[in-house]
Amino acid sequence: MRLILVLCLLVSTTSYSQLLSSGAKNEGRVVISETPFVLAGSIDGWAKYDLAIDRKGNVTSAKILETNLTRTSAKLQIRNYVMKMKFTAGTVYPHFHHGTVKVTLVKSDDLPKQPEIVID
Repeated sequence: MRLILVLCLLVSTTSYSQLLSSGAKNEGRVVISETPFVLAGSIDGWAKYDLAIDRKGNVTSAKILETNLTRTSAKLQIRNYVMKMKFTAGTVYPHFHHGTVKVTLVKSDDLPKQPEIVID
């Protein structure tokens, strides 16, 4: 059952979130968090982040490398998302692995609207 879950996660990550070439990928670390890889936002775009991953599989820092987004709020939305990712844990890995992740932001009309302020 666990193998099926990992395979499903690997297949679903190829179109919206990608672990690009890095030490983490070369040594077999994979994303194990069950978060959706489609981020709904107010604009379309993508961002690449360099992640530092500890031995427990937690992301400890994320530094933006490249993006086509101009809004800081969109960049922060993706950064907050990648900080919650979980990777394969193990003591055989270095204290801090580095990996590059590319996440795509997709414009969505289903976002909650800001309430209109009516002044009488």
